[in-house]
Amino acid sequence: MAGIRQVCASLFSWVNDGSHSAHDDLYISADESVVARYLTIFREAFNKTGHIEHYKMMMGPELVEPASSAAIVATASAHKSPV
Repeated sequence: MAGIRQVCASLFSWVNDGSHSAHDDLYISADESVVARYLTIFREAFNKTGHIEHYKMMMGPELVEPASSAAIVATASAHKSPV
């Protein structure tokens, strides 16, 4: 499992690339734990910068908060990849 910094860098790279090009034919398969980790780190980026209300607005009324975002972040931290 990737560390928080690696997941965050991957997420930001994907977001930045996606804002400058269209990937209509791109298919990505990810298991639920990977999706949960990415969503948790995405949420934490808003939380740590003081923009959690913007995150909630963007995610909409059907937003389901992670059961334990601290557990996912802790798990990601514990499994840091050597750099």
